[in-house]
Amino acid sequence: MAGAASQGAQLPGSSEPPAGLDVRSVTVRFGPTTAVDDVSLALQPGRVLAVLGPSGCGKSTLLRAVAGLEELAGGSIHFAGQDLAGVPTHRRGFAMMFQDGQLFQHLDVAGNIGYPLSLKGIRGSARDEEVSRLLSLVDLQGYAVRRPATLSGGEQQRVALARALAARPRLLLLDEPLSALDRSLRERLAADVRHALTTTHTTAILVTHDHDEAFAIADDLAVMRAGRLIQHGTVPEVFRRPADAQTAQFLGYPTVLDPEAAERLTAYLSEPVRGQAVALRREALRAAPIAERDYRQGLVGTVERVSAARDGWHLEVLVPGIGRLPAIATVDVATRVGDPVALQVERSDVVVLGEGGGA
Repeated sequence: MAGAASQGAQLPGSSEPPAGLDVRSVTVRFGPTTAVDDVSLALQPGRVLAVLGPSGCGKSTLLRAVAGLEELAGGSIHFAGQDLAGVPTHRRGFAMMFQDGQLFQHLDVAGNIGYPLSLKGIRGSARDEEVSRLLSLVDLQGYAVRRPATLSGGEQQRVALARALAARPRLLLLDEPLSALDRSLRERLAADVRHALTTTHTTAILVTHDHDEAFAIADDLAVMRAGRLIQHGTVPEVFRRPADAQTAQFLGYPTVLDPEAAERLTAYLSEPVRGQAVALRREALRAAPIAERDYRQGLVGTVERVSAARDGWHLEVLVPGIGRLPAIATVDVATRVGDPVALQVERSDVVVLGEGGGA
C-alpha cells in the first residue's frame, strides 16, 4: 500500500525527466526467491531518503541494485534522466559507505580521505585543503596522521563518511552505516551524518532498520516489507500516518486499536477520532491518581502491572470498554497494582492508520 506521493516523481504529462533518482518497477530475484518486488520510488537532488525495514525485507538488495551490484530481473533505474542499464558500478558516479567503514588500514586518515581526490586528479595543496575541510566537517580536526586501527568505531565511521564525500558522488549510498555502534553513539553520529549531508547538499539513500536513525538523518522515508514498498513519503508524513497496523508497530506504535476502541479512547479530546483505527505510542496515555484531579468525566482505568523505567513508571492499565493498554506515570507518582488512575490522552502520540484508517 503506497502512502504519500513520492517526492520527485515526474508529473503527469511532463516531458522533463526527473532530475534525481528514479526507480521504476524494480525487481531483483535470487533463483526462486524475489528479494525486491516491483519497487518504484523517486528522490530529488539534495534530499536524503531512508529505506527502512526489518532484516531480510530487501532494502540492502535494493541499494545494491541502485549501485549496479545486483542484476535487475525487471524494471529500470534512471539518474538525472539517464537509464543506468549497462552502466557499470564504477561509472555511475555513486559512492557507498558500509557499516564497517572498510578503511584502508595501510593509510592514515588523510590518506583514506585523500584517496578518491587523487583518483580525480586533485593533488598537492588543493588535496590537502580539501582533506582538511572534510575533517572539519566530520569534527576530526587533528586526526590526519592517525591510523584507522587507533580510532574508535565512531571515529572510523566519520572517516569513512568523509572519504565517501571526498568522491563528490552524484548519489551517496549508506548501508546501515551506524548499526555496529552502541545506541548513544548512534544517536550522536546520526546528527553528525545529517549535518554533513545537508551541508554538502549530497543526495543520499540510507538503508536502516532503526526508525530513530531514519528520523534523525532523512528527509524522505520508504518502508519495505517482504521485498515490497509499503509506504513512501516525507518522514513526518509516514510517521504521522502509517499505512497499516504492521507499519505502525514497526515505527514505534506498539498498540493498535480498532475504530470502536479508538473512538472510546479519544472521546474526551477536542477532536475525537471516529470510524478509523489508531496506533498508540507508549507515551500516549499519562496516568495520575484520581484524587489529584477531577477525572470523573474523563478516561479512567485500573492498574494491572507496574515496572520501573528511566522516564518514570511503565504501567499496564485495564480501561473499561477498550481493554489493557500501556501507560506511563511520572516517577513521583506512587502507583500500585489495583489502583484506579485517571488517564490523559496525548493526541500527538496517537496516529490514524492509513488513508482509510484500516488496521
